[in-house]
Amino acid sequence: MEEHSGHRQRLRESFLAGGAKAMPEHQLLELLLTYAIPRRDVNPLAHRLIERYGSLAAVLKADVAELKNAGLGEYAATLIALAGAMRNISEKPRKKQRLNNPERAAEYCMQLLRPHRYEVMYLVSLDSGLKPIHEDMVSSGTIDQSTVYPRIIAECALRHAAAYAMLCHNHPSGNPAPSNEDIAMTKMIFSALSGIGIQLYDHIIVGDERAYSMARNVYIPSDINNNNQGTEEKST
Repeated sequence: MEEHSGHRQRLRESFLAGGAKAMPEHQLLELLLTYAIPRRDVNPLAHRLIERYGSLAAVLKADVAELKNAGLGEYAATLIALAGAMRNISEKPRKKQRLNNPERAAEYCMQLLRPHRYEVMYLVSLDSGLKPIHEDMVSSGTIDQSTVYPRIIAECALRHAAAYAMLCHNHPSGNPAPSNEDIAMTKMIFSALSGIGIQLYDHIIVGDERAYSMARNVYIPSDINNNNQGTEEKST
């Protein structure tokens, strides 16, 4: 316990002396965790979370349920989610651009997924003008039908009063082409959202600075998307 106490004191002193920029990401997360987990060495936990999500920024974007699934207790998960939410509020808000064409949607998803080295999926809730309302990470790790829960996605979309919804996930291999599992899962989510009156606008898969639109390739039926037909892949 004395050894842990000394290490924690050194972390606090490092932060007070040099601020966040003077410390590696895993130490910043470790310091944050010490305030929720007072009697345990949290260094291994901080490393596991950074490895799982790929970056501290990605850890702070996770919600409480996702963090609890990653092995955190309620206090620690709440503290991290709260820190992330406060960080988002304090940042200068991005101009809400309408994602009313595949190029804009692809750029938005590539920016959202860029910090992640591992496969993750987000649900982007959209208003009636196709402007983003909120982003929820709904799955991480290898994504297939067994790891994506339509109920969670529907609850997120309803919680943010979405008129439309957009899925996006990354392929760390670099190839954004959908697998058969991706296609089947997209159809499953489309049906689940349709049942509660929300249109799945698109499902965009991001690879190495390329994005594949399910809507452009007629995997998602939509009157809106029928007006946005074009090439199947965008490169930047």
